[in-house]
Amino acid sequence: MPSASRTRSASPSHRPQFDYAVAIGRFQPVHRGHMALLQTGLQTASRLVVLAGSAGQLRNVKNPFTWQERAQMLHAALPESARSRLRVLGLADQPGRDADWVAAVESAVQAAVRADGADPAAARVALVGHVKDASSYYLGLFSHWPWVEVENVAGINATDIRASYFAGEAGADALWRQAAIVPASTVAFLQGFQRTSAWQVLRQAWQRQADGSSPA
Repeated sequence: MPSASRTRSASPSHRPQFDYAVAIGRFQPVHRGHMALLQTGLQTASRLVVLAGSAGQLRNVKNPFTWQERAQMLHAALPESARSRLRVLGLADQPGRDADWVAAVESAVQAAVRADGADPAAARVALVGHVKDASSYYLGLFSHWPWVEVENVAGINATDIRASYFAGEAGADALWRQAAIVPASTVAFLQGFQRTSAWQVLRQAWQRQADGSSPA
């Protein structure tokens, strides 16, 4: 794991330390921990590139939302004034092929920089992330980018949020509806998603898993 390069929050009178911050995750769905990631990235750099992993997969209870839907949630969670500084791109998984996956990440970031009319070779890029568990090993694959550490927010994790959501918990105290855990914009998206046929299919799949009648 790389050593954390800690930065102070950028103020309007100071130029950010980096041109681009890069954040990688699944964001299934977007919660307050992800918001801390976005906020740190936007404080640290002029622009933030978010790569939404597991792109292109068929919907399942672990990855219920397309990367475009997650991009919608990420943009909606930010103040309108900050949305133009965020670019979200889909990133396919490549299990067991770390070198190819790293190359795909770097290619996506370079494309985002070029889209802004800038030179990727001259851009100051940092990786923003936090050590969650063994899956966070990917942070060590980008030793050429400084790492800006983000602490976990109150132990929030998307697995518990999805469980609450697909269990059909509807009260104001349902985990997926708690303001301290999930932004209001994400709650609104999830409520809208409940009116789709995809929700019905996913909820039935979750219930089968919860009953032990299908593999997790």
